[in-house]
Amino acid sequence: MKREMKPSTLRWLFVMRGLFLLIFGLVALFLPNITILALVIYFGIVAILSGLVAFVHFGMEKNWVYVFEGILSIFLGILVMVYPAITAAVFVWFIVIWMLIVGMMMFVSGVAGPKGMPRAMLIISGAVLLLLSIFLIVQPIWMKTLEILYFIGALSIISGICMLLFAVFANKETVIEEKVSEEE
Repeated sequence: MKREMKPSTLRWLFVMRGLFLLIFGLVALFLPNITILALVIYFGIVAILSGLVAFVHFGMEKNWVYVFEGILSIFLGILVMVYPAITAAVFVWFIVIWMLIVGMMMFVSGVAGPKGMPRAMLIISGAVLLLLSIFLIVQPIWMKTLEILYFIGALSIISGICMLLFAVFANKETVIEEKVSEEE
């Protein structure tokens, strides 16, 4: 049995994910001199929290995409936290791979999401993550780690803003649908 998601729950889930991405992007973009180890640990925390939020999302929508996203995010977050020194050496690649997979999951969730919701922000956020992570995979040889970190920061900010906008518009549209159904 599929339960309908309450507007406040939906909004809370996307606000949390958007804020995680936004904070990560701001740290990566505006504090580049912070040690890579601190960013590795922060990324591990963000990945674990994002995975937990994906499981809550699954509990509300019963969409198995969220289970796979949650398992991947939590596994990667734990791996990063257990091996931070080794992870620092391949930190950028962990982020790129995570963004690629989460971008695919977000895009699929947006396309296959519940009717009547403004899925465009979720589709846009997923597409942005997908396209830019693919760009980073086939990155030009001239890009250095710091430049890639700036790129990832900007990407995370864009994706976080899309998530926050999705939360705002999803809440408003759901409330409008409830009012229309009450009038009928």
